[in-house]
Parts: sequence; structure tokens; C-alpha cells
Amino acid sequence: MYAPAPIDLTPQEGLVPIGMNPRTGLWEFYDLRSACDLVAGQDPAAIAIPEHRADGALEVGEATGIVFVLLPGGTFWFGAQQQDENAPNYDVGCPPKMRVWQVALAPFFLAKHELTHGQWSRLAGATHACYYSNQPEMPVDARHPVESVSWDDCAALLQSHGLVLPTEAQWEYGCRAGTTTQWTFGDSEAALRGRVNLLDQRAKDMVGQWEGAPVQADDGHVIHAPVGRFEANAFGLHDVHGNIREWCLDGFAGAEKAFRSGDGAQTGGDASVGYHGLRGGSFVSPAGEARSWFDAKTTHDWRSHEQGCRAARALRP
Repeated sequence: MYAPAPIDLTPQEGLVPIGMNPRTGLWEFYDLRSACDLVAGQDPAAIAIPEHRADGALEVGEATGIVFVLLPGGTFWFGAQQQDENAPNYDVGCPPKMRVWQVALAPFFLAKHELTHGQWSRLAGATHACYYSNQPEMPVDARHPVESVSWDDCAALLQSHGLVLPTEAQWEYGCRAGTTTQWTFGDSEAALRGRVNLLDQRAKDMVGQWEGAPVQADDGHVIHAPVGRFEANAFGLHDVHGNIREWCLDGFAGAEKAFRSGDGAQTGGDASVGYHGLRGGSFVSPAGEARSWFDAKTTHDWRSHEQGCRAARALRP
């Protein structure tokens, strides 16, 4: 898995090796700080390190910290196109002028799950208010993804602990996990059934004002689900489609993109300061808005009940 871009991996401060995921063949690491409640005086040495089950999954509890997957570097196709059905990333439903780019990425760490309320609270030293806290019919606990956080909120908190938001290229590379289809699970919307948390008819009927065409299956959740409830992709990443939209590092670069060496950050074009990408769709999204290439853009200070983040980290020498 790592042969195309071999890694001379030195000890990474703050990360504890969990081991190779038996399903994906990729190595996973535990971010000890995000599991440690310093406000409560917890001893980091007493924290249990998660263990893989036979299927590669990890149990996520309220005290679970960030699990990072070490993704191999390499070149992949970013974006989508509707001109040639035999070429990579073909999608007849993408915008006519959209195109694909080959992007080369260095190896990096990407979180296995969306950042949870529990992880946010431990990193920030304070609890973050959930939009649904006062709605007992929609219970939320520390295993659920943190939401109603702006790009500024996420970038500042992660940076203070040596972490970052993924670039859109890193996010899409992780989401696709080697695929060139509309979703990581294939080109058919039917392939999403039971695998993702998107807008379904029950949620649409219950809430009323959520627009969009519902997926033809009940995913069991009206709002976001605890992270890791749905099937992981080939890289072992959960909830890359649905649950919550995830902030990315980049600003809006327009049609004439260029990509920075290493992390693939978008440059050039008509880059607009203050706008950043949101990827993956959410529990209020139709399937089309959760496609691997689909990017929403909004201002850095915007907060919403359907958007949060997934942490990333660069390899350190």
C-alpha cells in the first residue's frame, strides 16, 4: 500500500500506533491528546489504546479520541467530467464545464471519523453546544460529530494541537479511496442503502422544511448519527458520504485550478479569500450532494447544524 511513496516513518509525537488495519492494510494511530481529559485531571498513561476488531472496525465510545489513518501518497484524479464515459470520474450529472485534474499528494494522516463532541470538548477544555441539545426526541451524546462550528473555529482548535483541516484534494483522495465512481461505493444510488446517513423520507416527513429528493431507504437516523455507525470505505474512513458536511482547508479557486505540491491545496484562478469547501453532504442532503467530487462553498464564519469537520495531520520529520 505504501510502496509508491515509501515512508521512513519516525516516531510521531502524540500518536500511538494501533497497528495495521486487517481489512485495509493501512496503519492507524491514536491521537492521545484528544482522548485525554486534562480538565478532569486524567493521566494520559492510563488511557487504553483502541484495538481493531477482525473486520478492521474500532469501537467508538464517548471517551474515544481521534484515530488517524496513515494514507499513502500518490497521484489520483480530482473532480469529475461528463464528456467521456470511459475516462476517470465520469458523471453525467456533474456541471458541463467541470473537469478532472491529476493531483499528486504526499503521505498524510486523515481521521478515521468526523470530529466528535467528546473530542472537541477535551481539546478545547470546554463543552461545545449542540444545535439539538434541547430536543429530547433527537438525543445527542459525545459520540456524535460536533456541528455548528465555523471554519475559523475548527482551524483554530486543530492548529492549537498541531492538527489541520484536510485540503479538498486530501479529502477527496481519502473519500474516493482508489475509486473513480460517483460515490466511494459505486455509481448507483442504490449502493448507498444502509451505508450512509443522508436525507430519507422519514426524516423529511418529520422535519418538513428539509428540501431535496430523499434516498429510497431509511437509514435509522433523523439527524447525525454517532460516528462510525456506517460502513467504512476501502481506506477505513467512515461517513465520507452523509452524516455531516466537513470543512476543508482550501478557499474557492474557481475553474482554473492549480494544486500546491505536497498537500494539494488549490491555488491560482479566481481564488476568493474567506470561502472554504464543505465536502461529503449531510443528513439533510440528497444523494447527489454527497458525491465524491461535490463541493459546497461558504464563508469562513458560517455555522450550521449540518456541518463539522474531520481532522488531518502532516507527517513530521
